[in-house]
Amino acid sequence: MEKELNLSDYISIIKKRKITVLVTIFVTLTISATIIQAKPKIYRASTTITILPSVVYSSSLRMKFESLRAKELIIFHRTFLESKEVLEKVLSSRLLNEDIKKDLGISDLSKKINIKTKRASNDLILEVSAKSNLAAENIANTWAKEYINYRNQAYAKALKNIELAVHTKKLSDLSADLKETMFTLKAKTAVLKELKEEIKNSDSPAYLEVALINTLSELDEFKARTEFLKSMQEEIIKEINGLRGIKTAAEPIALGQENISLASLALLDELKLGRIKIISDAMKPKHYFETSKITVLFCAAIIGFIFGVLFAMLKESPQKINS
Repeated sequence: MEKELNLSDYISIIKKRKITVLVTIFVTLTISATIIQAKPKIYRASTTITILPSVVYSSSLRMKFESLRAKELIIFHRTFLESKEVLEKVLSSRLLNEDIKKDLGISDLSKKINIKTKRASNDLILEVSAKSNLAAENIANTWAKEYINYRNQAYAKALKNIELAVHTKKLSDLSADLKETMFTLKAKTAVLKELKEEIKNSDSPAYLEVALINTLSELDEFKARTEFLKSMQEEIIKEINGLRGIKTAAEPIALGQENISLASLALLDELKLGRIKIISDAMKPKHYFETSKITVLFCAAIIGFIFGVLFAMLKESPQKINS
C-alpha cells in the first residue's frame, strides 16, 4: 500500500537533495542575470496633450452640439493617435530627425509608442520607448505636433467644405433668380416690340405711349438687375473656385454636389471631438528605463527553487519515498 506524502516527507527530500535544489536556483539566477545584462538600454520620453471640450451651435441645423464625454473623447483620440494615417505623417514629418527615419517603419513605430491616461482628466500621455534618449524625445514631440496638425487640417477641411456648400447653394439660388430675370426681360422686350408696332398702326397712340414708357422703365430695371446678378454670379464662382483650388474662373461649376446639411454635420463632428493642446513637451531622458533587478532576481530564485524541488522529487523513486 502506498504511503501518502506529508509536509515532513517533502522537507526531508529537499534536505537530502539540497545540492540539486541549490544548483537549479543558481542556474536560474545566472540565466536571469545574463539576460538582464544583455538586454539593450531603453529610454522613455513622453509628451502630454489635453483635449479641450467645446459647445457648438449650428444656425443652419438650429441645434446645439456639445463635445463628447471625456471617456468617449479619449477613446476616439486614442484610436486616431494610433492610426496608420497619423503614424505615416510622423514618419514623413520634417520635425523627425533624418537619422531616426532611416531605420524606422510604421510597424517599428507602433511598437515604440504607448498611450496612457490620467484619471479624472482629459489628458493623454504619449509615451515613446527607444534605444536612444534623443530618438525617444524627438519621436514623442513629433507625434504630438503632427497629431495636432492632423486634427487642425481635418477641422479646416470640414470648415472649407461647409463654406463651399454655402457658396454653392447661394450660386444655385442666384442662377435660378438670374434665369427668371432674363426670362422676364425677354418677355418685356417682346412686349416693347409689340407696343411699338401698335403705336405705328394706331390712330390714337397716347395711351400706348404711356404703356411704352412704363415698359421701357421696367425693361431698364430688369437689365440693371440682370447685370447685377451676373456680376454677383461671377464673384461667387471666383470664391468657389478659390475654395476648390481652381485658378481659372471660367472652370465649369457643378451645382448641387455639396450638401449644406451634410457639410454642417461633418464640421460639427470635428468640433464635437474638441480641440487638442500640448501641455507638456517631451524632455530628453537622462536615465534609461529598466525593471528592478532585485525583483527579477527574486522571481528567478523562486522559480529556480520550484524547479529544484521538482527535480529532487523526480530523483526520488516512489519506493524510497514510501519507505
